[in-house]
Amino acid sequence: MIAQEKLADKFFGNYNYVKATELYNEVLKKGDTSVHVLTRLGDCYYNNSNSEDAALWYKKALQNNERDVNPEYIYKYIQALRSLGNYSEASEWMKKFTEIQ
Repeated sequence: MIAQEKLADKFFGNYNYVKATELYNEVLKKGDTSVHVLTRLGDCYYNNSNSEDAALWYKKALQNNERDVNPEYIYKYIQALRSLGNYSEASEWMKKFTEIQ
């Protein structure tokens, strides 16, 4: 599992988000739901302008790990929500984001 995650990280680092997404999904299927994997999946979709899936994975990362998630991902989650027209939820997260800044 770790080797597959490292390979996914390598594809991610080379901007091959489609392949990285496939590999991170495989890592998830094997039970790794770490903040790293969830936020990287969010980033893969975010960087490919897929706001719906980006929001899904950022939300999963934040659900049980809000304190462990870098504020950068909260901001990206807010942006994804806004692009989906979910302004009320984005506003709530913006309040949280400004509190930690």
